[in-house]
Amino acid sequence: RWPVPPGAERVSEGVYRVGDDRYRVQLGHDWGFLGNFDSAGAAALVHAGGWERLRHARRSLEAHTLRQLTEGATVDLSGCYVLLRRIASGTSFPTAFAVRKHRVPFAPFDGPHDAYFVSRRRGREIPYGTELLNAHVQRLERELTWWDPRDRSRGLCAQRLVARDGNQQYHGYQYQLVRRGGD
Repeated sequence: RWPVPPGAERVSEGVYRVGDDRYRVQLGHDWGFLGNFDSAGAAALVHAGGWERLRHARRSLEAHTLRQLTEGATVDLSGCYVLLRRIASGTSFPTAFAVRKHRVPFAPFDGPHDAYFVSRRRGREIPYGTELLNAHVQRLERELTWWDPRDRSRGLCAQRLVARDGNQQYHGYQYQLVRRGGD
């Protein structure tokens, strides 16, 4: 953590005057320190470049995560977190995936695997698999939780699940945004 020093004066987004003719650049209030500079203009350019690199890295991470989901692979928790936070902020869901109103644990699907998003507000009802809504779902492993290093109150929980419906067994993973403090 690199908090902005007490007494620093905010000059522009991410740029703080920290003394006579010294400007500190940070991506966030207490993270992403990029250095000290002699002019506010140079500091602003460094801040803009830093944010552009961060946005590019996030887009690359989201694309990699979507590719993993499409292939039926277990996804990297940090990549999944970035993707789900973007979607939770109101961004549209990726077009290649279904958005369902309910978590149907293991509804019938075509192919060896299926990946979809759940949104009670933006999801659609599905005409199949609802009989498995109440199927017994058992956690095979303890939950894996990953916490955002920039905001320790937010994270992602991954659960490996198995559901039984008669003689059929279905295996899968559920990824969900979580907050400390019970939210």
